[in-house]
Amino acid sequence: MFFTLNILLSNVSLISGSHLYKRNSRKFAEGYMKGSGSEKNVYLSNKNKEINMNQQSDNKMCDECDDMNQPGDVNKNDKTSNDQENSSDSDCEPLPFGLKPSDLNRKVTEEDLERMIIELPGKLERKDMYLIWHYSHSLLRDKFNKMKSSLWSICGKLAHEHKLPFKIKMKKWWKCCGNVTDELLIKEHDDYNSIYNYINNESSSREQFLIFLDMIKHSWTRFTMETFIKCKISLENNMRNVTN
Repeated sequence: MFFTLNILLSNVSLISGSHLYKRNSRKFAEGYMKGSGSEKNVYLSNKNKEINMNQQSDNKMCDECDDMNQPGDVNKNDKTSNDQENSSDSDCEPLPFGLKPSDLNRKVTEEDLERMIIELPGKLERKDMYLIWHYSHSLLRDKFNKMKSSLWSICGKLAHEHKLPFKIKMKKWWKCCGNVTDELLIKEHDDYNSIYNYINNESSSREQFLIFLDMIKHSWTRFTMETFIKCKISLENNMRNVTN
């Protein structure tokens, strides 16, 4: 099962969420710094926006994909527009910890992040901790979105095998996987709380921060795996037992 998931995660199209992620990152930060009440309002507002965006994205995928038998290849040329990112940054209030919008807009790979971690000093500034967490979180979120894309491909393949019409396929998709976006937002909300609590209350030593970061990575790996297995089994059972 773990091997199957790794293959799926490496061969599916990325549902890009970088633009929305950066917007959420700033707004969660602002909400947290202002107090728990403001944070909750910001979270709920962004949650509704992302739910609508993901529903539109899923419907668009269903309209555009005629052959859903195999997961698609990753489109390496599909990048978020820098103009779009920069234009959204200009409308935002100042970020915490002395951060600038440009600090959060870099294209960071796993290798880049590893080098950043190696170069960390023994005692960390709050800005350093947030940046490392930010890019680690972004990469983990991308992996989750790849997993979601693989679930969509599996849904299409099962619908094709069982000769199910479009309407039934979409009904089963939302029944089995419609709560994935909610679960992702809850996970992100918990992570934002965790990083701010750590930065404000815990040790600034490099060693302790890396232990915290490993815990975050492990929780995302488990979360992504469990979501995939749960939704895949649900899709298989529901598609197999369709009664028109």
